[in-house]
Amino acid sequence: MADDKDFGARFLAELRKLGVTPGHWKYETVMAIERADREQFMELFKRAAGGLPDEVVRLAESEEPAELARRIMATQRPDSVLSMILLSF
Repeated sequence: MADDKDFGARFLAELRKLGVTPGHWKYETVMAIERADREQFMELFKRAAGGLPDEVVRLAESEEPAELARRIMATQRPDSVLSMILLSF
């Protein structure tokens, strides 16, 4: 596993590559994700876990951030998964 200190930043970078723009997200939300290491990122996921599919939570625990972003975009309804994460703030 790569250094997880910049997990959230790498997750957001991959989302941007995939065409997701956080422009309408709250600044505080973007910054919290941007600064999150894997452990902090998992805390954000746990806040949203009530509505997140179990598969997404498992992926967040084990996948690299870029792979997590790609899998969410490919296999889930990305708008609803990302919304659940963002609304947990």
